Amino acid sequence: TFDADLKLEQIACNNAVCAKKVGWTCAGYEPLNATVAVSASSMSFEAYANGDASWDLGCLNGSSGNVSVSNGKTSFTVKNFRASLTGTMDVVISPPSASSPSISALEITYDSIEDIECTQNGKPVDTCVDAITYLNTAEFKQAMASAIQRALDHMKEYFGPALEDSGVSLEQLAAEQGEPQVQVHGNEDRSLLQAHRSPAKQMALRATAKPGPGCPNALTIGILQVAASAAFKKYITDELPLHANHSFEKETISREGCSGSITAIAGMTFDADLK
Repeated sequence: TFDADLKLEQIACNNAVCAKKVGWTCAGYEPLNATVAVSASSMSFEAYANGDASWDLGCLNGSSGNVSVSNGKTSFTVKNFRASLTGTMDVVISPPSASSPSISALEITYDSIEDIECTQNGKPVDTCVDAITYLNTAEFKQAMASAIQRALDHMKEYFGPALEDSGVSLEQLAAEQGEPQVQVHGNEDRSLLQAHRSPAKQMALRATAKPGPGCPNALTIGILQVAASAAFKKYITDELPLHANHSFEKETISREGCSGSITAIAGMTFDADLK
């Protein structure tokens, strides 16, 4: 079991290909390669394993051996959990639409692992599968990535309203970050030009991460992030707690200086207030 306060922190554009132009303006990116960062101040994790374990010399009264594992529970808390997911998505500004990122890579970091408990049939034991082993399983990472991707599937519902609420025009989205927005007043021959900087609301929307080659500017990414955050906040709770199974095949186990291996089926449950 996995539980946490997961939150979407940032979307950063790594690179993009313009697939649709309106005049000189890029109105659609297919694909846009992005990195999505989510975090949780605290994540709780529980796993139950059933199978067989063996241990080395020096373990358990100085001898080696093996034992049947029944309801071998590992539980722990991960502090300041962070997941960085990279994938591709399609973003169209006119008419506005955005697809969920198709995630191809996931990187996990954290500050510490605390409150570790190992039991078998409810009784404390010295040896169990450690927390890092569970966090590194492909099944855990896939469950995490799939849940985030399903929550972001709803981003398309929010991108249009976020763009409209920003009051930003297509021309402004195409302008360089931080440059004056040029508007024409008066003469048809455009001899009279006045420059106006974006209003404070639009400045506040700009993404902090510098866009990569071919990417939309920081204002566009900032609006996309508003849409993604709204979708993530509403729908990630539908995905939690997460569940996944993993098959251990002679996986190394250790606890308090004792080392061994385990062959077992483990059921994992994890929950968090993701951001």
